Amino acid sequence: MSGVRFFGLFLGPLVALGCGRSSAVAAPPVVPGSRAAPGTAPGAHVPYDAGATALLPAAPAAGAPFAPLPELGPAAGASVDARGALALGSPWSYVLPVDHGMRWDLGGKGYFGAPRAAGGHTGVDFLAPLGTPVLAPCAGQAHAGTTDGLGLWVHLVCPVPEALGAGLHASLLFAHLATEDVGAGLERVGPGAALGSVGKSGAEGPYIAPHLHLELIVHASEAAALAERHLVDDASDEPGADRFFAALEARCLAPAGFGARKAEARCGRRIDPFVALSCLTLGKPPPTAARWPVGSASMPWSEVYAATGFDVELGRAAPPAPARAPSEPVPALRAVLIGSGD
Repeated sequence: MSGVRFFGLFLGPLVALGCGRSSAVAAPPVVPGSRAAPGTAPGAHVPYDAGATALLPAAPAAGAPFAPLPELGPAAGASVDARGALALGSPWSYVLPVDHGMRWDLGGKGYFGAPRAAGGHTGVDFLAPLGTPVLAPCAGQAHAGTTDGLGLWVHLVCPVPEALGAGLHASLLFAHLATEDVGAGLERVGPGAALGSVGKSGAEGPYIAPHLHLELIVHASEAAALAERHLVDDASDEPGADRFFAALEARCLAPAGFGARKAEARCGRRIDPFVALSCLTLGKPPPTAARWPVGSASMPWSEVYAATGFDVELGRAAPPAPARAPSEPVPALRAVLIGSGD
């Protein structure tokens, strides 16, 4: 997420860490809502919005086959739905059809825990052109709404793989959308289903690149996850998150030597969503350079994350990349930093 706002008011000096965030997610009402993102017309901001709807590239070819750790793989004989996706309990899928790295521009840094006015950044900003489809990583229930600071958002709740905690449910927040493909009332969605599209709603300022702001909170039950509002002043712990992160560490982070360079991968009940996706996804789009001007705000994932067991730019199916120091450019992304202020 970009600049942090709470009911339209700026919240003082930047804080290095913490779990604060902007506005609350509303509970799902029982009637469908508007599907139009307020204030998201192309050309509303410069330089990133001008003509940005034409920047969406074709979806890249599928990467190398995913090789999950045995305990995270689907059970033998797992059922398959009409899409060919594994049913509930299987590993997740990626949230975008492209990978242009992390947003890192004059408006701020997009990594989990990055400095924000109300505390540490509570999610991860996936850089992408306006209109890029946003996809459900798992099957569950979703609803949409609009909140100051978040803009148009979708809230998705789904079970985590049983190997990481039977009965646990994830609360996933997709914010700053341009459009939504679900209504205000709860709807069932499958893995890979369209939730909306990347935008800039709620992300004010001409130097904030379009991006998907994604958050992950884990609860012990579906009811608790559905009630999650992602509040700015709630940095509490959650037993479900304890169980989930302990299993993630034991079955992915420690065996793969995987972690974040710049901040912790967990803050209370909040989990770094890129870390979780890297452990749970069936595959990840290969990194590609977005066309200018969006591409000028790209930061490689390997600037913030490192692993000894796989290449964080390509996903867990890829062998580890040669060791490098942070800030060394990754040629595949051709990242150009135009600024690193918050």
